[in-house]
Amino acid sequence: MERNDEYGANLLKIIGERLKYLRKHYAVQVERLTEALGVSRNQYYLYEQGVSSISVVGLKRLADFYHVSLELLTNNHLPELGRSTFFHCYAADDLDELVKTKEVFISNHNDSLLMIKAKDRFMLFETMQNCPTINGVYFFEHNGAKKVAELLFVGDPSDKNGIVLVLFNKDNPVSMKRKDLFILARHVGDYVETIPGRFIEQ
Repeated sequence: MERNDEYGANLLKIIGERLKYLRKHYAVQVERLTEALGVSRNQYYLYEQGVSSISVVGLKRLADFYHVSLELLTNNHLPELGRSTFFHCYAADDLDELVKTKEVFISNHNDSLLMIKAKDRFMLFETMQNCPTINGVYFFEHNGAKKVAELLFVGDPSDKNGIVLVLFNKDNPVSMKRKDLFILARHVGDYVETIPGRFIEQ
């Protein structure tokens, strides 16, 4: 049984304050967060108010969404987020699923970026704050695996019951339901060369 003591209450308060700060800092719509967690708006606000505990899985999903560590969400000794932000690079593994690499990058202009290492370049993605509105290349999660592909929306992109054509291979599009894709970021550009630990200029 979960202990409802002072330590637990303080931890919930810290988590709630961090979640509220990140949501407002990035101007994220609550609907994006409820979609990520599979909860109602009311339940999400209870997390921010520190009166309801969020599961470890839910907390990790939000950490991945904002590209921050679990420590940042739970540790009251960490300083507030500054203008310079560390973020990670992803690369495809042997199963063609995207996983974080050991490289860490720093941005002093845009703190909602992530990079994906392709064969000949680094693909730069920006975290989605709202639902997608146009076709394009997106970083998304499907059945627990992170993927990158061109998405062609059949009808309204914001329609969760709509159909999406996923082009892993341009000659063989795969039809999927929009609600089965959790879209994390959109492709905004490429870098031919980059150095871990160096500032990335906008």
